[in-house]
Order: sequence, then structure tokens, then C-alpha cells
Amino acid sequence: MGLIYMNRVGLFFGSFDPPHIGHANVVMGVVNSKLVDKVLVIPAYQNIWKGRSTRFPYRYAMCCMAFDSLPNVFVSDIEKSMMNPDYDKGIPTYDVLMELSSRITDKELVIITTPETYREIPNWHNGSTILKDYKFIMVINGEEPPYGLPDNVSLVYVPTIRMCSTCIRNRVKDGVGIKPFVRDDVYEIIKQYKLYV
Repeated sequence: MGLIYMNRVGLFFGSFDPPHIGHANVVMGVVNSKLVDKVLVIPAYQNIWKGRSTRFPYRYAMCCMAFDSLPNVFVSDIEKSMMNPDYDKGIPTYDVLMELSSRITDKELVIITTPETYREIPNWHNGSTILKDYKFIMVINGEEPPYGLPDNVSLVYVPTIRMCSTCIRNRVKDGVGIKPFVRDDVYEIIKQYKLYV
């Protein structure tokens, strides 16, 4: 067996609107890689890059249902605790990283990303600082990894599952089934509160 990193926490950011099997696939790929000893799933209170999202309490509850039963995976509501009028359009990832660093002082924080998201980081608030100061785990679905990645990026290969939250929202809107792409309890939340219709 390879090295097990017992002082590293993987951070998986996203809207999770809703969380689905593709997200679980990424998280478990990282957990199974042993590159971190646990993963924090961090739903955005309001995604800066997206328009209106489903209200945070629904997305947070669905994340707890989707991820809490996975080994060494935990859901954080840190963005809710940070929310204030200064963040009317959402909380920059850099600010969340600073807050997490002040709360988790005994472990190294590692950002979990995909090639697509990694390419967007230079456009984020303090994106160049994030790229320089943090380590990354990039999840690859069988495609070629980006050329010339720096030493602070580790690769993890996971099985390909082609699903996205937008696809699920569209399926609900169109009256098309969304199982098995979401867990049964997540499906019940979507149905009970008439999300995405």
C-alpha cells in the first residue's frame, strides 16, 4: 500500500444543486487515493459565478444526505457562518480558505478540483495566490491531464460518470426520472419541496 497522509484535509467546493452520483464518485476517488485522511464538502452559500441557486438550507441538507454516510467525508456549513452583507454576491473561495486555515491549524488543506475548474482559478479573487499557496488533487475521468501541471498538483483517476447538476435540474423540469443519479433521500427532498420544477 502507498503512503497515507494523516495530516491532510481535502476541500471539495461547489454549489451541489443538487449533489449527485458524480460528486460522490469524485469524493470517494479522493478518499480511496489515501492522499488525504478526510474530505470536507463545502457547499457555496451563493455561488459567485452562477445566478440564483436553490436556497442554502435545501442544498446543505441534500449534501448531508448524499455525503455523510461516506467514510471520512464530512459536510461543512462554513459559508453560512461567514455570510454577511459584504458578501451579497457570494463568498470568494480565497476568503473561505483563509477562514478554514484559521479554524484548522493542525492539518494541511488540499483543494480537490477537476481540470475544468482548475483552468478557471486564475479568474477567481486572488486566484494566482491560491494556485501558488495551495496543493491540489485533480480528479481525472480517463481524459488526458492538462499539460505541464506544477508539482503542487496530484492526479487521481476515477471511473467516468457523466452527470451534472444542471442535467438533473433539467430532467426534473422536463419530468424525466433522476434515479439512480441522486440518492433516494435527496430525491425525496427535491420532490417534497418541488425543487427545480
